[in-house]
Amino acid sequence: MRFIDGNNKVIYEDWIEENTAATDPVLAGYVGVPTKIADTQYSYAWISWNVEFNNITAPLDVYATFNQILRQYTVRFKNSGIIIQDT
Repeated sequence: MRFIDGNNKVIYEDWIEENTAATDPVLAGYVGVPTKIADTQYSYAWISWNVEFNNITAPLDVYATFNQILRQYTVRFKNSGIIIQDT
């Protein structure tokens, strides 16, 4: 089975015996917290995995899920180097 981060990169792969549970590689310390590259509107915080993996019966890809966090920006209007307004 494979664990895939928010950038579609395999961050951990393991062979699991059929009808057994897999170990969460983050909780076990095998890998760090999965990431997803921020864009201009959002940054992302890992929540968990998209499926449970407590009874593996076939090859499985497990994807990281994320909270979207709206990015905030400060816009400064300057006149001759003096800030005249922040938004």
